[in-house]
Amino acid sequence: MRSYFLFLLVTLAACTPARLDRSSYANTMVISAFMPDKGEAAEYKVGSQVRFLFNINRAGFLTLLSYGPTGNTAPLETNLRLLAGQQRLPRADDTQGTAQAAYVVGVPTGTNRVILMYSSTALKTVPRGRFDNSQLESAIKSVLAASQAEIIDLAETNIEVTP
Repeated sequence: MRSYFLFLLVTLAACTPARLDRSSYANTMVISAFMPDKGEAAEYKVGSQVRFLFNINRAGFLTLLSYGPTGNTAPLETNLRLLAGQQRLPRADDTQGTAQAAYVVGVPTGTNRVILMYSSTALKTVPRGRFDNSQLESAIKSVLAASQAEIIDLAETNIEVTP
């Protein structure tokens, strides 16, 4: 029985999506309380809308990435300039014309990782395409290093996409 429980625990841990180690990227903690509007790892049906809430303690550029269960990575927002304070994406008051009107949840179903990157200067490139976890980490590190931003931070949350 004890070995079965250990096997189950190891199996569940392997199914949990890997998270990026924030300390490997951030040089200043700027982002806090990053989560979907229904809470961490909440379920969203395909076709429904999702919003993300967070706080930033200084103005800067934010890039929001979606990393799906198949490894597809797509930017939801790129170099969105925001002031310090409580934030919600997508923005209701898009004055720059760069923000999305809504984030509609799509297939495939499963765990979607959502990564929020902060930089004090605009990013030159953004990861997009299909990556495994280690390739994603390398791509994000490369993008942040290439920005030569004085201040960088990164936060991550999950949503569960269901049929």
